[in-house]
Amino acid sequence: MQIRRRNTLWAVGLVGLWGAAVSVTPAFAQAPTADPVTFTKDIAPILQRSCQHCHRPDSVAPMSFLTYEDTR
Repeated sequence: MQIRRRNTLWAVGLVGLWGAAVSVTPAFAQAPTADPVTFTKDIAPILQRSCQHCHRPDSVAPMSFLTYEDTR
């Protein structure tokens, strides 16, 4: 009886450790999303909101971020 109890506790301990390891998996290790990143959908709104007020022709910034070609 004691041997069986020890084995049971050992198995429960392993399951507990495995469960803890799974629960602390970082978010970046998860599967990537299916949608690819695009300039128009993902990057341009950030540039419009944060950068294009200075990064345009004849402004204080050295280069334009108005089009993909300019930004690239």
